[in-house]
Amino acid sequence: MGAWAMALAGVSVAALVWMVRGHVQALWRSTELKLYTGLILGATALVAAWTWTDTGGGADTIRESFFVVSSSISTTGFRVADWGHWVAAPQILLLVLIGMGSMAGSPGGGFRLLRVIEIMGIVRRELVMQLHPRAVVPVRVSGAVASEASLTRVHNFQILWVLAVAFGVFGISSLGGDLPTAVSGSISALATAGPGLGDLSGFADATVLAAPARAMLIALMFLGRLSIYPVVVVIGWGVGEVQRMRLR
Repeated sequence: MGAWAMALAGVSVAALVWMVRGHVQALWRSTELKLYTGLILGATALVAAWTWTDTGGGADTIRESFFVVSSSISTTGFRVADWGHWVAAPQILLLVLIGMGSMAGSPGGGFRLLRVIEIMGIVRRELVMQLHPRAVVPVRVSGAVASEASLTRVHNFQILWVLAVAFGVFGISSLGGDLPTAVSGSISALATAGPGLGDLSGFADATVLAAPARAMLIALMFLGRLSIYPVVVVIGWGVGEVQRMRLR
């Protein structure tokens, strides 16, 4: 029951309203919902296959895999298994799910699947235009054409997101953390998820890290929860005000 609740927590509020009202066509048209559902089902199957021998197989392995996948992609962060000590493949998959996160308009965090879809559309358009430079290739999301302004915002957000993760990785590794701890901790904090690898694997928490490293994770969680753009705008406004006061 808990795994299903976490999976629903990663669904957008609009899609939940469509479910309640029985708007099947609207649900079927949602590219983001189909991607979200496909990722959960596909990742559950892969994690179960990769851990089948180590976890004893059977229905318990499938349930555990579904729970861990739902917790990761919805960025809920609950744990029932120490996936930090699994083989590398499911670890990487779960970390990618944490980074991508849930649907836009849901309580979850992460980069958001809507942005992933738009970036995939941009990549597809660029590949087509390499072969046909004069082609007009719109980027569509759920049948609607995404505006160039929206695509620009997504591209800029992607840059800021990667820079924030890089800042966390560099900072934590500089303070003695190993690479798995730094990478997974930074991605998980920015996605507001929690679990990680290395020193953060299992049922450990951030108290195993030095105080400055924990401060960096706090900053990343702050960015992830409030969204990067508003925080950057407020910081930019504050810096501008300080500079203007100095010039007076």
